[in-house]
Amino acid sequence: MPNNKLLVGGRFTNFNGIARRNLVKLNADGSLDTSFNYLSGPNYDVNSIALQPDGNFILTGQFLSYNGVGRNRIAKVLGGEAVSIPLIETGIISASTMCTGATILVPFSASGPLFFGNTFNAQLSDPSGSFANPLVIGSLTSTIGDTIQATIPYGVLAGTGYRIRVVASNLASTGFDNGMDLTINPTPVLSVLPLANTVCEGDSVSLAASGASIYTWLPGNFTGANITVYPDSTVTYSVTGYLNGCSASSSTAITVLPKPIAGFSYQISSCCEVILTNQTIGGATYEYDFGDGSLTSIQENPSYTYSIPGLYTITQTVTNAAGCIDTAALTIPIILSVDDYYHSGIKLYPNPAKDILRIDFPENNTDQIVTIEILNLLGSFLKKMEVSGNSTMLMVNDLPNGAYLIKIRSTGSTALKQLVVHH
Repeated sequence: MPNNKLLVGGRFTNFNGIARRNLVKLNADGSLDTSFNYLSGPNYDVNSIALQPDGNFILTGQFLSYNGVGRNRIAKVLGGEAVSIPLIETGIISASTMCTGATILVPFSASGPLFFGNTFNAQLSDPSGSFANPLVIGSLTSTIGDTIQATIPYGVLAGTGYRIRVVASNLASTGFDNGMDLTINPTPVLSVLPLANTVCEGDSVSLAASGASIYTWLPGNFTGANITVYPDSTVTYSVTGYLNGCSASSSTAITVLPKPIAGFSYQISSCCEVILTNQTIGGATYEYDFGDGSLTSIQENPSYTYSIPGLYTITQTVTNAAGCIDTAALTIPIILSVDDYYHSGIKLYPNPAKDILRIDFPENNTDQIVTIEILNLLGSFLKKMEVSGNSTMLMVNDLPNGAYLIKIRSTGSTALKQLVVHH
């Protein structure tokens, strides 16, 4: 109360030996204010007292009468002392533009009668600056000027005419606003797809963000709403989106599964039969393409017989238990009829050849006529020549870059060699 006086209510019949029932007024030094004589007062307990700006006060409690007049648990009592109204002034808000969800500091000064239990509330106006339906954005229990830490609520409409003011609860009073229009922009609502994904080692995954105008991604420092990444281990990608000076973040976890390591070896057991031996690490299922357009095999260690000679690329596709895939390929020559001794004694060089290919024959070939044919990998004839002696030169400068078969025939023997031409 003014002059630091104090109202005390409760259940009692005297104060320091002086008859007083359930309600007294005390001076600043704690002595009884005898000028406040309310006759018989409340007939039972007083539970709460609320001081009014006009100096009067409201009692509530268990009483049913006051000074002999019926009052059912509430009564207004004339205090006889006028009460001044607190003066509250809201200071300057440091940021004139802010985002929803932002934390700001609201400084204010306060003077005048403010009592124990007072709460200062920072209030936000609507976008036009009206406080008809203010939002409480921060509070502070105190009786002196200070700074309130406040938060701009999510969902507040965008606007450029917002104001902030501070009000008090005891005594109830409304302060002046901050005196300057404030701009509030909505924080972007950011989403990222996929929310989670599982990929195989070395595979790509596409990530897409929405809800903002500018995006940055980590790790990798990528930019843009849509990116493609090739993670080599399990990783979480985070994206920050920016819109009208406000930002938000989201993330997605990418789980990377290991791939099998494909591999196989081959052996040519007869004229045209190839036996494959699987050497894969971590495989569960297998598929082989023999490179001649035939059906594939799903056996782990298949064998296959070719019908025509040529250079064939065998491709192995391996899948592990997690569904990850790896491939391996080998290119092999297939020969219809080969004399092993004769075949091993023939040398072609340089191979790859650019313009001229030299062919050396076994030493016992001195008097034999040798027919040399150049075929493509489908077995089609391209050119032919007949020679004798232990070596010859073959012009290949007219052949396009690529792989060819050199078919060499002499009395009782045929050999097939692979040639690569590269100009």
